[in-house]
Amino acid sequence: MKRGGETQRYMSYSALDRGFILRWVNSGTKGRYSGSGRNGRTAAEYDRFVLRTGGKGWRGSIAARNFFRGAGEQALVRAADALANLIDTELENILNKKK
Repeated sequence: MKRGGETQRYMSYSALDRGFILRWVNSGTKGRYSGSGRNGRTAAEYDRFVLRTGGKGWRGSIAARNFFRGAGEQALVRAADALANLIDTELENILNKKK
């Protein structure tokens, strides 16, 4: 049977999926557990779940690495410079047309 479009979409990564994963790498996650019951919607429910399961099913956490800080700041500076140059160029064009 040929794989349908919906299945293909579920089985592949898109740019949004990659962005979601990269945000985890950048900011990290709290410790995750698995076991019977839900992890809970609030911090108190989560703590009760961890205490109730005795830490069984520990899935670990992703440490924050601040991966994008250096590259992100450099890109912002370059983008701001490029925008300033574009604005200057457009203002000069507008002023030259009025003369």
